[in-house]
Amino acid sequence: MEKQPQDTMIKVRSIRSVIAAAIRLYAKRFWQMLKASWLFISLTVFTTTLVAMFVVYDLYLFMPLAALAVVTELLLWWKVGGWLGERPMRSMWRPAMRHGLLLAVVVVCGLLALLIPCALVALPAIVLTLAEWESQNAVLLGDPQTMPQYAVYLTAGVWAITNLLHVCLRLIIVYIAYFAWGSAEAKRTEREHQIAHLSMSQAFTTGR
Repeated sequence: MEKQPQDTMIKVRSIRSVIAAAIRLYAKRFWQMLKASWLFISLTVFTTTLVAMFVVYDLYLFMPLAALAVVTELLLWWKVGGWLGERPMRSMWRPAMRHGLLLAVVVVCGLLALLIPCALVALPAIVLTLAEWESQNAVLLGDPQTMPQYAVYLTAGVWAITNLLHVCLRLIIVYIAYFAWGSAEAKRTEREHQIAHLSMSQAFTTGR
């Protein structure tokens, strides 16, 4: 009989084992995750692509759109977290907050570790964006436009693909947090059992 998700999650692991287990599960269930979360992934890719495009064409709307993109990605993480645990995140919120500091460290370290891979993935889109900036500056100075008319659609398409890859990369953090929480919860349970056993032993000794 296959083990339940909570059975494989709540297990004491080292940091290296947590990361290895998270990556294995991510690779094994990647397409299932995409199928279960495609709507939230599409919404996140759409909003992050809007952010990238408005950096080029309208900086005034950048901040509100960036805030919207963060919200949509958090909703995606919430969805994937519930899918991993196979139960609503509302029921997992309080147990997760017992290790809130650990989860915050995992998220921050994960985002920092992904900076270089995400930058490499975004390189073609960044080059296109810089070319768009140069083209617009040339037009403002009275020079002819250096980019073709369809460049806006090309830039949007490249950013959409880039952001899809970014979103998929950042979802690895959710998996790592999932296993890190399970390991911390297993250690907490072990401590409680040890304390309970010690209390029973002391009570038995005192009774004698």
